[in-house]
Amino acid sequence: MHKAHEIKETPKKESDDEGMDGEEALAMMENENAFEIERSVFPSLSSFIERLDDNLWKSYLQLRHTDVEYLKRINDENRLLFLIDDTLGFLRPFNVDIFAARISQTKLTYLYYKNDAIYKRIRQRNESKGSKTSTESSSSSPVYFLENSEAEINSLVDLITRQG
Repeated sequence: MHKAHEIKETPKKESDDEGMDGEEALAMMENENAFEIERSVFPSLSSFIERLDDNLWKSYLQLRHTDVEYLKRINDENRLLFLIDDTLGFLRPFNVDIFAARISQTKLTYLYYKNDAIYKRIRQRNESKGSKTSTESSSSSPVYFLENSEAEINSLVDLITRQG
């Protein structure tokens, strides 16, 4: 008799779900899946960035600094920094600082030895090259620049130390 009572309650529960509008059902599904998304996507993003970083460093080790391929890998470094910024921008609304800190640590390794004077010299060199031939500047990938490298480094270090 107890089992019959359970069977009667199940259809009643389903009928309650049918009365729910689409937005309520979507909100309920999002709440149920929030943990699963956090558990799978965010660590995957930070692991992917770390894997890209590892592969880039391995390619640096295999090349001589006088090779053209080495310069191409430096362009890949710029792409990685842009990707890191996009990923950090994506993670910001979710308040998952532990994964943002892991990605920030990768970014910090590329920014630590560069200061505003170096960025200024690179920018001036690119502008002078661009004025000579416009085809070279259009075929090359964008260069990663910071306006205030010290502030960026301080914010990265702050994020990392809060999680450590």
